[in-house]
Amino acid sequence: MLSSRNLEHAPLQAFLDAASSGMDGMNFWDVVDLAVLDLSHNNIRELSAQELGSLRSLEVLNLNSNPITASGVPFEALGRLEMLKSLNLANTGQEGAFPEHVANCRRLVELVLNGNRVTRLPECMEFLEALEILACANNMLTSLPTNMPMKLLRIDLTDNKLTELPDSFASLVHLESLELSKNRITRVDCLSPLSSLKMLNLRQNALTQLPPLPSGKIDTVLLGLNKIKTINTGHLMPCAGTLTLLDLSGNKLVSVPGELGCFGRLKSLDLMNNDLNALPPSIGWLTSLDRFNVNGNAIRTIRRSIIDQGTEALKKYLRSRGPKHELLPERWAMVDDIDAVAPATAGQLGKAKKIASFERMFD
Repeated sequence: MLSSRNLEHAPLQAFLDAASSGMDGMNFWDVVDLAVLDLSHNNIRELSAQELGSLRSLEVLNLNSNPITASGVPFEALGRLEMLKSLNLANTGQEGAFPEHVANCRRLVELVLNGNRVTRLPECMEFLEALEILACANNMLTSLPTNMPMKLLRIDLTDNKLTELPDSFASLVHLESLELSKNRITRVDCLSPLSSLKMLNLRQNALTQLPPLPSGKIDTVLLGLNKIKTINTGHLMPCAGTLTLLDLSGNKLVSVPGELGCFGRLKSLDLMNNDLNALPPSIGWLTSLDRFNVNGNAIRTIRRSIIDQGTEALKKYLRSRGPKHELLPERWAMVDDIDAVAPATAGQLGKAKKIASFERMFD
């Protein structure tokens, strides 16, 4: 562990000498091959290609936060590290097109390039057949390679200059997390085949419509601070049985579809700062919904005092205005006393609600 030691030179030759000649009190055959090298948060500006390329057993190389720049990294030597699985070059002054030599690291599982000025990833990225994690946040990417590594599980491209995704994203069937916030994306049409996707973050982009969402495992969708005016129900419904968090705050929504009332697993719904003037009653029947934010809307059909009381009061009011959605599973529905609906009484939901509303007229 050589992190944060104010090093100006990487002591690679010392490791090589120890491996070939041993150390004081230790024979060379007792020296374990170097597998993890953490040189993060130092002042290293250059690595020796000969020394680095000789560390044939190296699996993890962390150079995070060194003033090393692209010219100081011998990328051709990295290709000789056949065991390398993790490469961290975050905050190292990389800029421009990232070198194509990285494609020689065929066993690379994790590539971290956050906090640089990279404008383009190499087209040969697809040859990184073992790559599962790509972190390239806070860079200057304007486009992505035509084809991406097929085994990717997590992609973080936060805070770049992307305007679209390549169609090949539709083939990333193993992808679980996609971070694309703070870009300039106007449209996304390649997500529906991503059945393994669990988290999608498209906050602070230029979307004007809800992208088609995948069915399968997705539970978190963050679409706040875009320009979305309407919610296409067909794009939303595939994740009705899995979605737990939906953020649509800071958009241009004028209405919300009643179909949201069949999202029985939904726990958090953020509709703050839109142009809504009404809410569908079906949302009030969601047992799991415990965070429901509608502040910053001109909703004149609901008294402000009710909204200010919080989620449960707002849900109870909505229940008094209409029945549950017909597709909402009975075990995830509510009654007026905020208790879960038992299967035996589920068929009386509509009747029970009408009676409760009628009796309140005489309170």
